[in-house]
Amino acid sequence: MSSTARVIWAIILCGAVYLVTVNIPRIAGLTDQPSGSWISFTVFTHLPMLILSLVLIQVLGRGDLASYGFKGVRTGVILRAVLVGAIAAVVVGILPVMVLVAIGGPEMVGDGLGSIRSMSVLQMVLWVFILASIAEEFLFRGLMQGFLAPLSSYGIQLPKVRLTVPVILPALAFGLGHLVMLGSTRVPLVITIVISTTLLGLVAGRYREKTGSIVPAIVVHMMFNVPGVLSRLGPGT
Repeated sequence: MSSTARVIWAIILCGAVYLVTVNIPRIAGLTDQPSGSWISFTVFTHLPMLILSLVLIQVLGRGDLASYGFKGVRTGVILRAVLVGAIAAVVVGILPVMVLVAIGGPEMVGDGLGSIRSMSVLQMVLWVFILASIAEEFLFRGLMQGFLAPLSSYGIQLPKVRLTVPVILPALAFGLGHLVMLGSTRVPLVITIVISTTLLGLVAGRYREKTGSIVPAIVVHMMFNVPGVLSRLGPGT
């Protein structure tokens, strides 16, 4: 398969999985989450995302799951991923909050995190911290980055790091995927989220490429979601 064809197929496959799964509630006619429901919409979107990603990885990898990142790493690598993810959460993850404050004052933070505020702490841990982090990494750093791995010789050289095509494209796809929030959230906030999640994707992708494992990428992603879980413990929860 040519490099161009591989890129096109990667975009088509991952784009299809993402667009179908995130729209499952709308397709099923679930426009409003029932009050007091323990199952979040995240379950209806991200569980199918996880399953479809695994199926495609199994088919495309012909059983070679290791080439798609399914292998273990040393404890030290995971601990470093925790630290890097925590730093990324503080440095990059704070951007959306700053935008909310800038466009509407501190009270806008609660409104901008409306879907989070509707969840309990346990729901946040299960459906956002664990399920969403794993499902999205299976799709972008597992399926898409694994499929693009033969193109690792292509990339751009920055002052202290080289970013390859298998790292860049899934990061861009992950960030741009958040454009689905347009129409339900203010445009400046959506743009900021796209930027912050793209940066997260680059960090997670670098760890995935450097270690050959998807585990550190999942850990980085989970740490990036920690502020969202902590926000549920804040005033007014």
